[in-house]
Amino acid sequence: MCTYKQACDKAQKMFAENGYLNKVIGACDLPDKWLFFGKFREDGTIEFGNRPISVDKETGVLSWFNPFSGEGIKEYDAAVPIELPS
Repeated sequence: MCTYKQACDKAQKMFAENGYLNKVIGACDLPDKWLFFGKFREDGTIEFGNRPISVDKETGVLSWFNPFSGEGIKEYDAAVPIELPS
């Protein structure tokens, strides 16, 4: 079982390793996973290609989440925004 704080820390590390700023800027909750959002830039520029990371609640496995696929659209629409852990 992966805690929400652990999942957030893992997502932050994955973002940093892939050229994002070293921080998570938002999160959403789904029954089986959390979605985390990062950003590339601080200047407010629209960021094309910015993808969320999903973290499986049971296993802690991270993967890039595709909100534009058939299943991804449904999951993204059902996701509930939640506050980041402190």
